[in-house]
Amino acid sequence: MTELRRVRVALDGTAHTGRRESDQIVLDDGRTIAESDAVYLAPVQPSKIIAVHLTYRSRIEEYQARIPPEPSYFMKPPTALNGHRRPVNRPHGAKFLNYEGEVAVVIGQRMKGVPVDRALDFVAGYLAANDVGLHDFRDTDAGSMLRVKGQDGFLPLSPEIVPAAEFD
Repeated sequence: MTELRRVRVALDGTAHTGRRESDQIVLDDGRTIAESDAVYLAPVQPSKIIAVHLTYRSRIEEYQARIPPEPSYFMKPPTALNGHRRPVNRPHGAKFLNYEGEVAVVIGQRMKGVPVDRALDFVAGYLAANDVGLHDFRDTDAGSMLRVKGQDGFLPLSPEIVPAAEFD
């Protein structure tokens, strides 16, 4: 049996979960709202967000960077999460705001010391992510990426998680 794809929406100032059915959202309490009226929240509430740095060859060439011998990571605060169709606020005075399409991996259970060949066993699902970056601070925040990619709302996600069993 395929697990349901869950969504989180704000209704009357409160977060609710439910599922999309055609042109409506059916909330867990049975109420329905039009999908076009939904105010989506990020479908996950992680304790941490770990991102891989320098994954696009075009970005490496643009920054005249070198391909790291090992993957490079940085963290984003959970406040960077944003819901589907929600606005991304451009900070006052920002000159270099950009975005990159990414695949977000949702880890479904704690994992520590897991062998590489078992890592995918811990994946709950996948999301489309829009990784927004304020590159005004790219040089001064080298490595941390906190101001570049950690601003509130700088990580819009698709409305629902694609379960790992449905993802190829």
